[in-house]
Amino acid sequence: MSRAAAGLVHPVPLVAMLVLALNDHWAKAAFPGLVTGKVSDFAGLAFFPLLLQAGWEVALRRPASHRVLRRATVVTGLVFALTKTWPPANDAW
Repeated sequence: MSRAAAGLVHPVPLVAMLVLALNDHWAKAAFPGLVTGKVSDFAGLAFFPLLLQAGWEVALRRPASHRVLRRATVVTGLVFALTKTWPPANDAW
């Protein structure tokens, strides 16, 4: 298994992806409200930095450093914060 895939098959992102899929495709319709919205937020924040890191590794065809993961986490957090607080960013997303 490539290093890019290694981060994505750890139990934490796998559970986050499962929770995100179940929450967005079933729970939000069955139980609309604040909790189901926040569950998606937390699951996405756990999963997307690792997806960005894997994309970086695949694009450059070499293992990424911890610095890449830290930057991917910051980018994920900034995009998330912008889409939640700035209407034009939310519309663009």
